[in-house]
Amino acid sequence: ALPVYTAAAPGPARTPAQLRTVAAAHLAEPLAFHRTLRALRLAGFTTYLDSGPRALLSTLARAGLPGCTTAAPSRTPAGLERIRLRLTAALR
Repeated sequence: ALPVYTAAAPGPARTPAQLRTVAAAHLAEPLAFHRTLRALRLAGFTTYLDSGPRALLSTLARAGLPGCTTAAPSRTPAGLERIRLRLTAALR
């Protein structure tokens, strides 16, 4: 199973029940983006794909994690090919 990191929990969600809990928390609780980014960095991640409309994760990652790579393909009108190209470039 693929762990899902979320700003609503201190660690990754690994089960369907945990995913349901954090999905509900996203609607009702404050989100801890910085804590989540630090957890991702400690887990070895250096590239961040932002799917939000305002690229908040990308902005926070660039500000707080020197040397990271970010991509926010949904900020601009993009077809699947453009998203693929951006992901490929970000993962190099």
